[in-house]
Amino acid sequence: MFFEDNMPTFAVFWGNSFPVTRFEVERLRLPPEFTAIGESLQRGYGDETIDVPVASGLGRHVIDHMIQHDFDVAHFTYQNPTVGGRIGRRFPTHDGGELDYVRETPEHAQGLPHGFSFIVQRLFEKRPWTILPVFQNTCYPPNQPTPKRSFQFGRALHDAIASWDSDARVAVVASGGLSHFVVDEQLDHMVLDALANKDAHTLQNLPRHRLYSAASESQNWVALGGALEDTSLQMELLDYVPVYRTEAGTGGGWAFARWA
Repeated sequence: MFFEDNMPTFAVFWGNSFPVTRFEVERLRLPPEFTAIGESLQRGYGDETIDVPVASGLGRHVIDHMIQHDFDVAHFTYQNPTVGGRIGRRFPTHDGGELDYVRETPEHAQGLPHGFSFIVQRLFEKRPWTILPVFQNTCYPPNQPTPKRSFQFGRALHDAIASWDSDARVAVVASGGLSHFVVDEQLDHMVLDALANKDAHTLQNLPRHRLYSAASESQNWVALGGALEDTSLQMELLDYVPVYRTEAGTGGGWAFARWA
């Protein structure tokens, strides 16, 4: 959704609705032996178009609250039906430099990104409730938030929801990570244990050199930790599975948890 023509650190979408679109497996150009993988992606990320209602009033309130509390959030109320562009992969190298690698993504149909569409497809079973999409750029240098900033953002998000003049119940979902595309079980347990113990110090001081690439999505969980810090809700870890795809350690640390 975001490319180098516009890459905000934090963003809130507060239009009236946002569609889930069919995941275009064809553009991945998978060989025939990986057909099952493509079908799995569609089941998880979108196999049909679904218009998802957005809590616009809450979105405007969250934006106003964040601006008043020193968070410079971007906002948008509509998404172009097709997107594409360039993204720099400027991850650090062992010699103290950084990668000089650019990925080009061709124009394609784009609805809610997979972190959100997974919630609609799998948890909501394609019967979407009203949502409010909130984004963090955890992945792409140079303007990622630190873990401390993500935690503080979660605190502010909690306060924004608590001060919203509405009787609506609001659930906060941290969609993403943990570690991938290389499994880091130690990092995963560090995050999960800190969430279970409401260990704000650890969550705000996760080692940034282990949060590059997609493992940085763990910061969505960190933001959730900030949002839940001053509540009585306690974490129940439903499952954690370190999924190794190769002997080199590639794969992901996948977890589900809930708070009650």
